[in-house]
Amino acid sequence: PQSLLSPTDEVLTELPILTTQMFPSPTPTTACREGELIEVTIPSGAMKKSLAFLVYLPPCLEEDGEYPLLILLHGQQYDEHAWMNFGIVDLANAWIAGGRAGPFIMVFPFEENDLMEPYEEHYGDAIVKDLIPFLEENYPVCTQARCRAIGGFSRGAAWAVWTGLNY
Repeated sequence: PQSLLSPTDEVLTELPILTTQMFPSPTPTTACREGELIEVTIPSGAMKKSLAFLVYLPPCLEEDGEYPLLILLHGQQYDEHAWMNFGIVDLANAWIAGGRAGPFIMVFPFEENDLMEPYEEHYGDAIVKDLIPFLEENYPVCTQARCRAIGGFSRGAAWAVWTGLNY
């Protein structure tokens, strides 16, 4: 098979948002706790009901830091705990502790009406208009687009694309 890359093309081998030195990172002399998972529920004006989600705070979190934000959406018939079943928190803790990634904050919102059309449910609107402002007010998340990402699996991937393209 022939490569689609020319010899001069650069290949992205690291996730720059997670490995950049612009964000605080633990040092070998710093003793700190493991990453922490917090359950939160906030009112959502966009959905006209509550929005439940989990927040992962990395080891050695500094309250005055600015951390990249990763929003991960679950698939249909799953909930906000689905990513924990995949081992994402253990992986994040291991990567941060091993220096493979700088610390970052992850959020796992719950969508209960996963069969509704996007324009009826307003889940994507709730992420942008309710969740992100709440996170910016209460956690040391970076507020710039360069340090934010959204993704998902199955129905969550569709929501991530829909939300990303609409906002």
